[in-house]
This record gives sequence, structure tokens and C-alpha cells, in this order.
Amino acid sequence: MLFGAEKDYDSLSTAACRGAKSKNSLTVGVTYGKGKEVWQDDTDIIIASGLKRGGGREFVLALSCDMLIIISGGLGSLTEAAVAYQADIPLVVLTGTGGWADKLAGEYIEFIKIRVFGARMVAMVDSA
Repeated sequence: MLFGAEKDYDSLSTAACRGAKSKNSLTVGVTYGKGKEVWQDDTDIIIASGLKRGGGREFVLALSCDMLIIISGGLGSLTEAAVAYQADIPLVVLTGTGGWADKLAGEYIEFIKIRVFGARMVAMVDSA
């Protein structure tokens, strides 16, 4: 599982990493800056993008995915969605989770309906 690895706080993507680790999946974290020290310290592979926070890691992350899943999401998720859309990478959003997931589902971009599949989230489960 490829995810945005944070250096200084727990996030939804680090929670997804924990879930993947609990199922013995390979985890790859893309982080900003030069160092490989990240919050989820049992990540199998860390890719240090060398880029500033909010300044490009999203491109590396989105372009390395076969598909992008957005749950809620802030500005970084919006950037990743735009990059994935331009690269013809499928987007899946969980509607009902707030943020950009709800705003993007079924919308049009440049006269083309965004290829987003909406799914209702029933319950949030913390895998910690």
C-alpha cells in the first residue's frame, strides 16, 4: 500500500498503513523533505521526495498509484486528485466522509465528468 507518510503527526493515511501492516501487506510511504524518519516507523519502504510539505510530494504519490482512494481530504488530497485525474488514474472517493471526497464525487472537470466512484462509509474503525 502506498501512502503519504507524515513526519510529525498521525493521520488517516498512517492509520491505513497500520491496517495494511496488520494484514501483512507491504507498505510504502512517500514523505516530504530529506529524512526517512516518519510517524509510522514500521513502514517497509520510505521514499523521501526531497520536496517541501505541500510542495510536490503529492505529485510523486499520485503518479505512483494504480488508483487513488480519497477519504475526506484536505488540500493535499485535492492536489493528488487533480494529478491523478490528469494522468488518467482512477479515483475512488468515500462519500459521506466530508472534505474533498464529498465535493469531488460526480463533478465535472473541463467538461468531462470526473471518473469517481462514490461509496458510502458506514463506520470508521480505528485499527490501532
